[in-house]
Amino acid sequence: MSNSSEQDQISLLERVQAPTPKVFRIIRNAGVILAVISTSLLSIQAQGVNVPEIVLFMADKAYALAGAIAALVAQFTVDYKAKAEREIFNK
Repeated sequence: MSNSSEQDQISLLERVQAPTPKVFRIIRNAGVILAVISTSLLSIQAQGVNVPEIVLFMADKAYALAGAIAALVAQFTVDYKAKAEREIFNK
């Protein structure tokens, strides 16, 4: 089966559970870190600590959105070579 047709036939659940290429694992992890930093900054501000307005803007808009999008896109990327190897060993 070629990659093109396999990409069309793979379900969302299979895509999430499939191996992710190394570069996309790095992107996913960076996205998660950005989202955590964003949430942490907003939590600190909610506790009454003065945080500069530009930092809050970045945390509220840019980091949270960029982190979430990067993590989602990277997670749905499939390493078909590793997936094929996993299927061979699981038979």
